[in-house]
Amino acid sequence: MSDVGVAAAAVEAAVAADALARVLAEVAHDLGRAAAIATPDWAGPHRDGFDERVAALQSVCVDGAAALRVLRRRLLEWVASS
Repeated sequence: MSDVGVAAAAVEAAVAADALARVLAEVAHDLGRAAAIATPDWAGPHRDGFDERVAALQSVCVDGAAALRVLRRRLLEWVASS
């Protein structure tokens, strides 16, 4: 693959990373909204466990989105410096 082909692939990967980061951010938001709708009058230890799991999933989504944004930035920096 030529240098131009590698750079084009890097740009495509950066675009894909950005798109996936947006999806993960939306999923994190939607998880919280769905949990709030599903459990408005629910109390007790099972609710606490549910809330903890939702928060953990949201955290994974947010962290994944942040990592993808870093990857996108680094790929575009690499392309710009090539």
